[in-house]
Amino acid sequence: MTEEIITSVNELKVLKVCVEDRVEVSVSCCNSPSCFYIHQGDTAPLNDLLDQMYEFYSNLPTSAHRLDKIDINMPCAAKFSEDASWYRAVIKKQVDVDMVEVIFLDHGNVEECNIANLRPLLKRFGSLPIQAVECSLAGVRSKEGPWSSEAITLFDNLTKDK
Repeated sequence: MTEEIITSVNELKVLKVCVEDRVEVSVSCCNSPSCFYIHQGDTAPLNDLLDQMYEFYSNLPTSAHRLDKIDINMPCAAKFSEDASWYRAVIKKQVDVDMVEVIFLDHGNVEECNIANLRPLLKRFGSLPIQAVECSLAGVRSKEGPWSSEAITLFDNLTKDK
């Protein structure tokens, strides 16, 4: 591969959010009321980027362009199991010899991924800032320790695609 690749998450831009700003958002991933991810405003630039990534990575030979090594916090392109599309991700931990846990940077969801479904993230796919912004509800806590699955499901249903 002759194109430059992104080797550190620090090379990726981060979307700036001001606490006092009022912006239209949609929830992209919900772990709990204490940890969820949003998109701000227009998602067309992200959709364009994802289309370009799908076109590029889906047309690579499957045996070519694998990662040379697996490092924690390393950016990569990862194939998401639910739709077989390619997304910007960061390796969070090695789960097994052939499996890693990744977080998808533009949505906030986490998945275990086979290393065969990882590719180097090209610099051309790094110009758009990371689109998922991690959030929590201020002053809201579970009464009894960790959030119950019922509370998480209710919060997810109240915020999904809104």
